[in-house]
Amino acid sequence: MKDYRIFRLDNSGRITSAVEFYCETDQEAIGVAERHENKAGLELWHRGQRIQLFPAPQAVARAG
Repeated sequence: MKDYRIFRLDNSGRITSAVEFYCETDQEAIGVAERHENKAGLELWHRGQRIQLFPAPQAVARAG
């Protein structure tokens, strides 16, 4: 089994929390990340390699 980490990022791109887990394949780990409570603003990593990015939605600029 491989070790993976899901990192939650704030609006500045800084890590606010991390969860470590184990899966057999990258695809299985992506499935775990996709089922995460709120996947926006997450990165999935295996050791030093980013596997998947789940970007947070961009703020919509309002005309004032």
